[in-house]
Amino acid sequence: HRAAACALEMQRAMPEFKNVRAGGDVHSLRMRIGFHSGSFFAASAGDEDGVLHYLLLGADVNRTAAIEGEAKPGQVVASAEAAAALRAVGARLIATGGGCSRVIRIDEPARPLPRMDTSGASRDVLVRYVMPPIAAPLASGNAPQFAAEHRRVTAVFVNVFGIAKLLRE
Repeated sequence: HRAAACALEMQRAMPEFKNVRAGGDVHSLRMRIGFHSGSFFAASAGDEDGVLHYLLLGADVNRTAAIEGEAKPGQVVASAEAAAALRAVGARLIATGGGCSRVIRIDEPARPLPRMDTSGASRDVLVRYVMPPIAAPLASGNAPQFAAEHRRVTAVFVNVFGIAKLLRE
């Protein structure tokens, strides 16, 4: 429910970014959103004393990626599993084929998550998930004065044979 509400709000905000000027050119931005409800396995990988990378694994990760591909620009599309949960709260959906449904409207506002207690989270561990030029000021308590972390990203898709069976056990 929260994912669908967030996705619809993001789509409502997109006209503000329809034409973005960068490098002397105007670029048209579009967004399509797909989401799924399932079981996901999270892990951290990396150097024991260095940078860590957060991983999300499992068959439902692949299903989520496939659902996003079913959406057209400007749309929010839910898998059959996510759509069933949305129907239970009175969301308006339209079947799109391929077992997906387009989310049109959510009448009941999404309930916020309870505030998480992060007091036990070690800053030394948390900064290991960001790149060293950003981590150093954070670790020293001198947070940089910018709104977000910006870094080049490389998406890697890895097939680890046997992981799906392991995750089911």
